[in-house]
Amino acid sequence: FSWSPKRADSALVWKTINIIDWSGKSVLDVGASYGYFAVQASRLGACVSGFEPRDSAREVAIKVNDHVEMQDVVYSKRDPGGKFDAILYLSVHHQMDPTYNKLAQTLSEYKKRCKDLFVELIMPPTGKFGGGRTEAQIDAIVGGKPLLRYKHLVRGYRKIYHII
Repeated sequence: FSWSPKRADSALVWKTINIIDWSGKSVLDVGASYGYFAVQASRLGACVSGFEPRDSAREVAIKVNDHVEMQDVVYSKRDPGGKFDAILYLSVHHQMDPTYNKLAQTLSEYKKRCKDLFVELIMPPTGKFGGGRTEAQIDAIVGGKPLLRYKHLVRGYRKIYHII
């Protein structure tokens, strides 16, 4: 948010994925954290569900949504299931699967549930993420259109994809 401390490149990521008409779309923000992307999509007319398993982050997102940004985002602890027009899977995979061994399966499952899937991943070379795969190998697993490769403020390089 414009009023929050900067540890991530959220504005850059939003600018990159803001390539569809969000108005009237149903959107799922997986790993919503404090709700930045959920709020941005809601501001443009989307009906947004934010899925955030961490209680502390979800509680902040709810407070920000209800008392600062005043949008209609609904946050939950668990994935609500179902289909959406768009799913945001931004910079969360490495937290659940640092080796990316389950990346193909995870993306396949999300793709079945939406028309537009936006994905952001940490790219090699990092000793911790990607399981020794090259960036080209990760690109092949994702299979979507790369939108941006950039140097993140905290951890190395990241890439944003659009899978349709």
